[in-house]
Amino acid sequence: MDKKSFGYLLGVVLLLLITINFPGLTESSEARYAEIGMEMFTSGDFLHPRLLGILHFHKPPLTYLITSFGYQLFGVNEFGARFFLVFALAIQMWLIYRISWELYRDKGLSRLSMVLYGSLPLVLVSILNLTTDAFLNTFILAAIYCYLCEQRNKKKIFTYAAALLLGMGVLTKGPVAFLPFLIFVIFHRYFLKIPWKIGVHEILAVILCLLLSLSWFAVIIMERPALWDYFTNHQIKDRVMNAQVFHREESFWYYIAFIPLLCFPYFYIIIYRFFSKKKRNSGEDKALMWTIIILLFAFSCFSSKLILYLLPSAPFIAILGAKTLYYKPDGLQKLTKKILLILLYIIGIGGSIFLIIKQIYLPSVVLLFLLIFSLFWLYRKKSGLSLINISMGFTAMILVLYASFGFYNPSAINSYKGIFQEMENNFPDSSTLLIYDQLIPSAKIYTNKKVVTIHDNNYKTQREIQFESADNPVNYLDISNEGEIEDLIQELLKPASILMIRKKDLKDFPLNPQDYKPKKTEIGKWYFYSN
Repeated sequence: MDKKSFGYLLGVVLLLLITINFPGLTESSEARYAEIGMEMFTSGDFLHPRLLGILHFHKPPLTYLITSFGYQLFGVNEFGARFFLVFALAIQMWLIYRISWELYRDKGLSRLSMVLYGSLPLVLVSILNLTTDAFLNTFILAAIYCYLCEQRNKKKIFTYAAALLLGMGVLTKGPVAFLPFLIFVIFHRYFLKIPWKIGVHEILAVILCLLLSLSWFAVIIMERPALWDYFTNHQIKDRVMNAQVFHREESFWYYIAFIPLLCFPYFYIIIYRFFSKKKRNSGEDKALMWTIIILLFAFSCFSSKLILYLLPSAPFIAILGAKTLYYKPDGLQKLTKKILLILLYIIGIGGSIFLIIKQIYLPSVVLLFLLIFSLFWLYRKKSGLSLINISMGFTAMILVLYASFGFYNPSAINSYKGIFQEMENNFPDSSTLLIYDQLIPSAKIYTNKKVVTIHDNNYKTQREIQFESADNPVNYLDISNEGEIEDLIQELLKPASILMIRKKDLKDFPLNPQDYKPKKTEIGKWYFYSN
């Protein structure tokens, strides 16, 4: 990587390191991963993920393990939880540069691909919120890069490296790690007419990949044989074919509707390239294009859908979009620059005004400075701002806006940090927090209390306790169908406990809380009952 490209990469990393600590942890996905990582950090048990004290086998443990390392370095806070996400993005951007170089052998194109990737809204969302997706994408990109290096250098060490990286991807999010890699490899070999040669090294690499992929699953299934059916039927089959189990069912067109916004404006540029008769596509172009199409189709066929499932398609969109713009066909780059500049000024000025209204002055001054500096540059340079600089400005603006907005308006990003800070001030001596029919993982991070979840009508609070041993008391009460009402009463009678109920859920609570906790405190949308 040349010095100029490294400077852009370093700029994005520094921006993220400055801003990631400001917004609180968002519910429920980010807080869930952060809380499980915290339990790993405090317990030292890196094989058995636990969420609020209960075994949680929805995902393999690698993301939680990485998060626990962040806590070891920086303490249990937002910076520690998100630090390795920044590290992952730095690796991803370097890999985008290297993959583009392996495909096209052009430093300028590689630099543009890298910067465009770092400015995609979909990519920024994956870095600003702790989930498995950013880490999974890192392993997939690294495996693709090793595959391309093996094609060029013919050194089998890259084959084994790709196998290990895919195994790490499986330990991050399961077998879905294979899909983007295999789709790209199939189309790359097809359009570049690379023959398939399966020898001893390839067979050994596959075996190595499977051994690493299955290692954690094998260990815990031997401990608890019932997990075999849980993984194969519940976590794999149901996610692909029966999303109603996870309440994530969406129509087939869900991703097709969102990806143009999440990869704006480069997804539209790819559509232009796909239908343009003037543009001659190389084998590399076709491999990227068809990888995007088939990935989008495959994810659309899955029953379970979340926005970040699309993240593996972002690298191919960035590289192909950069290739289309790099050679400036029919003024397309000039048009793209104008669209991005207009968008940048609309969001920047609007965001600055909003922050000033909210009396958040420092970030608004930073944003206005960036906008004024860009206008000064436009005035000084007749050629205007480069697409790379505009993209960097867009990234900086989004990061500053999100960090400022999230820090001063935690409830707007679904963070409970402010609520729990106020609760701690009001109830410093309480040792147990009972939360009615809401699963709030960040409660354990932001308070020093024992957290007990009370399940009644909300499917999100229904915990899987079938894998718990009989001698392990779980911090969970199931009062649906009056199952554990007596246990709930006993918890309410404890003087050191407080009850947390969302205002609109009060009508569903089976008891009169003030019969047991006479003091009621209102914080935001919540009631807190205490003695």
